[in-house]
Amino acid sequence: MSNMFGFSRAVIAALVVLCCSNALRRNCPVVTGHVGIGPFSGNDTVHINLDGVEVIEGTLGEYPYTPRDYLLTQPSYTLSRIHAYDLVDLDLTSLHSADSITLGSPNLHTLHHTKLRNATSLSIHSMQINSLDSLSDNELNLEKLYINGPFPNVNSIAIGCTSVDYMQVLDNSSVTLGGSSTKEMTIKQLDLNSITGLKRSATLQTLEVDSMKLSGPIHITHLKIPFDNLRELQVLQQENSPLKTITLPPKAVDWTGGFGLVVTGGPDLNLTSRYGADDQGKRIQTWYWPKNVLLIDISGATVGNTFFDSFVTQQMGLNKDFPPSVLSDFRIVPSANSTTFNCTTFRELEGMGRLPSDGYEFSCYDPYLASGAIRVHVPITLSFVSAVLGICIWMI
Repeated sequence: MSNMFGFSRAVIAALVVLCCSNALRRNCPVVTGHVGIGPFSGNDTVHINLDGVEVIEGTLGEYPYTPRDYLLTQPSYTLSRIHAYDLVDLDLTSLHSADSITLGSPNLHTLHHTKLRNATSLSIHSMQINSLDSLSDNELNLEKLYINGPFPNVNSIAIGCTSVDYMQVLDNSSVTLGGSSTKEMTIKQLDLNSITGLKRSATLQTLEVDSMKLSGPIHITHLKIPFDNLRELQVLQQENSPLKTITLPPKAVDWTGGFGLVVTGGPDLNLTSRYGADDQGKRIQTWYWPKNVLLIDISGATVGNTFFDSFVTQQMGLNKDFPPSVLSDFRIVPSANSTTFNCTTFRELEGMGRLPSDGYEFSCYDPYLASGAIRVHVPITLSFVSAVLGICIWMI
């Protein structure tokens, strides 16, 4: 191999030996260069011990080393399945700093690792270990975080990042945002797929998310949004999803940056009212419209006019504290179960210039017109509401 990358085969071989020697590992906490793993042959169980290594300034990947490894991963740290698919035990106890980490071997049962103190990119893939905490529950400022299972022995994933630009979790597990010591968390884009639950750590003081997308088979019946701020919520369901309700907290009224709501699929999702019941059966408000709405796009869910009451009041200009929002898009295509919904009010708002008027930007469908069902909800028009308000003011 040429020395153009600053490494020779002798150096690589020495680094492989380093990984296997207790004395060398203890005396070399910082490794500069490429640490080669493999190749392995036969069916023997493979054990790799790097417990004395704290920092890898070069790369960790396959052996023999190739220039392609350097070009693709330098100066990152990468541990992947290359020639190590049957890895079952890995000791990275002391490793705390790396630029980029990719870890995933579907047969890995034991991972010895304490914590990470520095990284910019973290990818965790299918393994048999029973906890991801040493990797995911750390106060890191990440550009990218991928947690893509399955993890058959993990039921709950705690994520303790301080900030992350893009986070993706794809696993049949419950996700807790906020780790054992995290106080503040900021996420630009949160992509959750197939999860069974979404919670906020009790120790987390602030949790701000720019955009969240919940997709795939959503294994959640009642989704509660536990954020202090959210700009966009996308709920993209597949058939037979158990999702029935979505709760937005009271603080949603004051969310900043504008709010977009996108809901597709899921006729069992009930968006007919802003009210629901708590665990004791007491009637409570479960949905609070943000005062600055930029986008509403709902299709396939069961909706009702009363779900939009406070939004309509604001768009009519009747709330002096909240001026009408300026929306880029307004589209509602409800499920056939939406017998308490009609488009009369929204078409009048469109005519007033309080909703988009372009044919693509505005669309609203009455389910009773499409299905031939008998309408059971008498439309309450804006003129009727205005008249009632006028009578009330006159009586006062």
